[in-house]
Amino acid sequence: MDPGSPQVVFRVVGGPARNVAITRFDFRQELASDDRFQVLMTVRNYTDAPVVVPASVSLDGRVLFRRSLELAARGEQTLVLPFPGRARGQAVARIDVDDDLAADNQAFAAVNVGDPLRVLLFTRGNFYLESVLEALPGLDLVKREWSSGEDIARVASSHDVVVFDGIAAPRLPPGSFLLVNTLPPGLPFSDVGQVAQPAILGPGPSALMRDVDLTAVRIDQARRVVINERVPGLQRLFWSKDSDLALALLDEGLKLIYLGFDLTQSNFPLQVAFPLFFSQSLEWLRPRGEGFVSTHVAAGSTHSIRVRPSETQMIMRMPSGAAETLEVKGGSALFDSTFDAGIYRYTVGEVERYFAVTLTDARESDVNGRWTPGERKGAAQPASNGAQALVSLWPHLLALALMLLALEWCVWVGSRNSA
Repeated sequence: MDPGSPQVVFRVVGGPARNVAITRFDFRQELASDDRFQVLMTVRNYTDAPVVVPASVSLDGRVLFRRSLELAARGEQTLVLPFPGRARGQAVARIDVDDDLAADNQAFAAVNVGDPLRVLLFTRGNFYLESVLEALPGLDLVKREWSSGEDIARVASSHDVVVFDGIAAPRLPPGSFLLVNTLPPGLPFSDVGQVAQPAILGPGPSALMRDVDLTAVRIDQARRVVINERVPGLQRLFWSKDSDLALALLDEGLKLIYLGFDLTQSNFPLQVAFPLFFSQSLEWLRPRGEGFVSTHVAAGSTHSIRVRPSETQMIMRMPSGAAETLEVKGGSALFDSTFDAGIYRYTVGEVERYFAVTLTDARESDVNGRWTPGERKGAAQPASNGAQALVSLWPHLLALALMLLALEWCVWVGSRNSA
């Protein structure tokens, strides 16, 4: 039906709706920086009056910011705010406004939620270290003893991080390593003895030490190390007057963190700083792989999920809490019930993942963006002047059918008379 036709009559019911919406929400890691990220958020006012809207963003339950946005009539505002650390987890953006469409007052994002960090721990047994590694989220831990005949290059290539705890480590190949109370050969610093009860003088400026409070940490004995050569990628994390107690090194494919004392000979594992230090260390050691990943799915679209080829099914949990079992074929599963915005979780074997479904579509949020009667009235012309008009065809088709039947009857009567 042509809405500009003079045969169409409009009857307007109701009035304009009032809506303010989040039309864009995303995260990105800052270029050339593993320890800073940015939050991008766009809020648009679809009303004809200026508004003040409280807005906030949280990441894994931690509030990143709260502020009030002043939006002009039909205007929008985009925030790009930097924060320290790596963006990882579930993010929610909210605006606190009472309007006619509540669905676009919040948006969701899932960032860096790929495969878990594969950590191999070589240890003879360390309750504190094993406990903190097992408690960290997104980490797949394997523990065993080191054998001198192992191929360390193969081990490093098949795991994201290799941890040596109090075990004589071999010369390290390219890879990511965490060294606790051990020092392999070939590094720009070496072991020259022991130091008793070293007093920590303070942490360095490295992002690895962000919020790590070492005030109450006491160490009974530590290794005395000397730095043989200065390399650009060597960082001092914390130290005493006699020795460096923790170092970080990034040098031509080798990435490592060195902790120069036995955890059982210190009260460090009893401090709040202990899990924070290891969490930030593993995040720094994490291979970059394909880089920063932000998983967004538009509501109503189909999401393809890739899993290991050996898996046959997965369990999907919607934001409402309802669960659905999906069939896995050829290492992938298709999920199309993405009708509700929120965080969707799926379990494959013992591994849990999640992704975000969002409604951030500026066109759908413009609830008053409809055609009005005055838009095409001037272009509408009567049918006699060449404009299109709606004409019913069925009377003409019926008359034609009757004429054909009458003609057929006349032919039949004529053929009988001639006979």
